[in-house]
Order: sequence, then structure tokens, then C-alpha cells
Amino acid sequence: MMGEIGTVQRFERDGEKADVIVDTGGVNTRTGEHFEDSGDDSQPLPDDSAALQPGAGTGDKQALGYSDPVAANKVAGPGEKRIYSRDPTTGAAVAAVYCKADGTIVIESLAGAPIEIRSTGPVTVDSPDVRLGAGGRQVACVGDFVAGSVHGITMVAAAPVPLLPVPPATPTPTGGCPFVGQIISGVTGVEAGTGDGT
Repeated sequence: MMGEIGTVQRFERDGEKADVIVDTGGVNTRTGEHFEDSGDDSQPLPDDSAALQPGAGTGDKQALGYSDPVAANKVAGPGEKRIYSRDPTTGAAVAAVYCKADGTIVIESLAGAPIEIRSTGPVTVDSPDVRLGAGGRQVACVGDFVAGSVHGITMVAAAPVPLLPVPPATPTPTGGCPFVGQIISGVTGVEAGTGDGT
């Protein structure tokens, strides 16, 4: 018997075995054993298309592949790879990992949910330039130099006197005292590498 294409009606899991019930047209409903890549853990949604192939026994079916009917979820271009999860109610993509053809990797929550990285060991971000925020602000590291201004008051004869910079330094536009310093410590357990693995 040749393979069949149908529409997923429901998915059933019983221990290590999983089946998908597929409508192949008319009054025909087929039950196929669900197959997926080792290391992959996913389920089709109702209305997905399913490809069924004959199994080893008479009348047996195997579901070897599925297709998402929501065109808006498909954005990958030539040579690109994108995996995404879907809202079971609407079928809309809600989270994605997108490997683009130019080498960019985008990890995105499409529904405003948090992104969590969990580990019982160290988490290493090995890059010479780590940035935070939509504006691409760089992360300061221990040893970096910083510049700013201090607004202070000294007490002379019980009367407050503004703290002024020592010449040749001049006050900042807001009246502060400029300074240059070096970061000597940071948050415990958080480190930024130099880009060479150290």
C-alpha cells in the first residue's frame, strides 16, 4: 500500500508509545505510530498535515512527518533553520530559535514570556563584546575604566559648601566634580571573559 496524507485529529501518548489519529478523507481515519528524531520531543497539533507510511504489520501505519498549515509561522529563507513552539489553541508560534543564513542566531520569545537559561554549573558567554538592551549597551567588566561626575557637599564651620574640582579640572555642566576610576569588583558569581577563553 502506498503512503497517505491526512489531517491530524488528535495525539495520544501511552508510556513510551505514541499514536496519532489522522483523517485521510471521507470516513477514513487512520492511526499511525508517531516517529520523530532521537533527541526531539514534540507533538503535532490538530489540523497539522501528517504523512503516513505502511508499517511492518498488516494495516499498521507509521506517522513519519508533519506540516504546520499556518503560513505565518514559516519565515526561514534558503539555507536557514528555525524551530518554534506553538500555542495549542491558536497554532501561532510563541517561541523560536532561528539560525539565519548570515550566521546570526536569534533566540526569541514571541509572546512576551521570559527566557530562562538553567544550569547547575557555570554558564559561559565567550565573546569580546557582550551587549545588553535594544540599544546594544556594552557590559562593563572588572578592570575597565569609568568616568563620571560626583555631586558632593563638605561641611565647613557647620555650613554646607559645594565640593569643587581641584584645578586644572573644571566643573561639569551640572556642577559636578569629574572623576576617572577603574572597576575593581563586581557581582559575586558573574564574570565576563576576555574573548580568548579566559
